[in-house]
Amino acid sequence: MFGDWGTLARLVRTQSCGLNLETSLTFEAITFQLETGTFTPLDPAKALTHLPSVQLAPNLVQRWQFGQRLPLELRPNPNPVKVEDQAGILLGIGELRLGEGATILAPKLVLVDKG
Repeated sequence: MFGDWGTLARLVRTQSCGLNLETSLTFEAITFQLETGTFTPLDPAKALTHLPSVQLAPNLVQRWQFGQRLPLELRPNPNPVKVEDQAGILLGIGELRLGEGATILAPKLVLVDKG
């Protein structure tokens, strides 16, 4: 009546979002590295390579860093998007929404260089 049924006893994810199992660390390895002071976190830009990117013109970067929504001449899909400046520096993660006659880039995560 309902067709064939199946079950899943085990699942091993070998790749997700541009990251793979071969270069992943176990919780034990992370704990050891934290305890020995050798842990180096993954660069956020590398972790977001799977997302499409939106590059902001220099006059929009500061507005983005202030958390403002920005009107852009883009289609509102796909979402979420990686937001970068024109040099490719990661500025955060945003969401493209359809606004009044324009696409709006709404901040979801804003990264600010305090250096």
